[in-house]
Amino acid sequence: MASAAAFLIAQGWASGISVWGVLVATGVSHQAGWVDAPGYLGSPLVLAISTILLLIELVADKVAYLDSASDTIQTLIRPVVGTAIAAEWGSADDQISTELAALLGGTSTTVSHIAKAGLRAVVNLSPEPFSNVVISSAEDITGFTVIGLAFGHPWAALILALSAFGAMVILFVVAIVVARRAYRALRAKQGSTPLDVPQGRMERWVLGEP
Repeated sequence: MASAAAFLIAQGWASGISVWGVLVATGVSHQAGWVDAPGYLGSPLVLAISTILLLIELVADKVAYLDSASDTIQTLIRPVVGTAIAAEWGSADDQISTELAALLGGTSTTVSHIAKAGLRAVVNLSPEPFSNVVISSAEDITGFTVIGLAFGHPWAALILALSAFGAMVILFVVAIVVARRAYRALRAKQGSTPLDVPQGRMERWVLGEP
């Protein structure tokens, strides 16, 4: 049961980064004969649809503000689909109940998604243009590595997922500090962003102003 829980938590973390990536990795692994994915997780139709959605996400995720718009939309998608994926694995595993599997996977997906969305929202306030591409690429690589490891080495995948989560929290704090300094310097030269617009409210929050 412990290894099953490690697998579900690791997979949930990867789903919070890109649930379409998890479905594609699972579908490809099933079609190649590397894993025996249960139910619709091995379906060619699910693989095809997930591949299209993943390609769209990979582009949107590297464009400032478009990535946050995508994360906002997927707040309604990633936790639900991540929970469904975990439940599907749980239904085919005698070690763990479907309900517990759904709880573990869904919770991990939700926490991971919130961490990702929060980090990207703060990074979007950075005045330089490369943070989104770098962070998005790092998330892509880590997410695919976690799900790839999870199939054969669930504990290694869990350790990597937890390490990545810790790194995201640290980056979130660092990004706020950097954004505060950059925005204070810009405001001193150009004036403040109107506080009645969304960007202005975000700026106020990052700067720690009432």
